Amino acid sequence: MKRFSVLTAVLLTCASLGLNSQNLDPVRKMEASGDMAGARAALASAVASNPASIPALTDYAEFLEQYGDPACRDIYARLLTALRQSGDTARAAAIGQRLAVLDILAGDGKSA
Repeated sequence: MKRFSVLTAVLLTCASLGLNSQNLDPVRKMEASGDMAGARAALASAVASNPASIPALTDYAEFLEQYGDPACRDIYARLLTALRQSGDTARAAAIGQRLAVLDILAGDGKSA
């Protein structure tokens, strides 16, 4: 079983290099089959390979939020920075509001 997990992680890492918002089918299939760790690894790898990718950051932040992972706040903060740098002020404002809500829910009123 451990060998299978390692092999799966290696394959997902290789496959995720081309991951973008238009190609989330493999991630969605992993989710549907219950392979949350594999889906998370694929999304994390996509962000690691392109740290300023707005689609990759969005997909990863939304995934983490969906599963209640507190790391979503860090990814949303990175997404907010990328959006501001891209000049997308409307979307940056929406993500800023979402981040503020998550900060408040986490009991971090100072960050909010």
